[in-house]
Amino acid sequence: MLILSGGIYFLIEMERLETVVPRQPKEDGDIPVFLLNRLCGLDGQGEKSGYVLILNSGGGRFGVAVHLAEGLEYVKEEDKMPVAEEAIRRENRYLDWVVPVERELCPGAYGLNVAELYEKALGQEPDYWI
Repeated sequence: MLILSGGIYFLIEMERLETVVPRQPKEDGDIPVFLLNRLCGLDGQGEKSGYVLILNSGGGRFGVAVHLAEGLEYVKEEDKMPVAEEAIRRENRYLDWVVPVERELCPGAYGLNVAELYEKALGQEPDYWI
């Protein structure tokens, strides 16, 4: 799924995506939700509007709030390019690969490693619950 958060496009593999829901915080929810732009250290509007993607990391379920869930994008394995080693730091190990995307406002998108993103989220307080 192609998503936008903090002015950057990301892709999430469908086997990690459980569902997409409108952003509606609850007081008694059981799924922690993190603003993806904040989790990634990006600028943004706090994702006050938009959607929540419920993800399964293999180790737990969590949600990420995004500005835009644009839709499905088919990516061939041979189109995936690794993120340069010198660009990867402890804070962004969740960036798995990058791929060109043929859209006017989106020259490329980063593939998210959901398991690494979940590990990063565990060290932070959720923004809200659903």
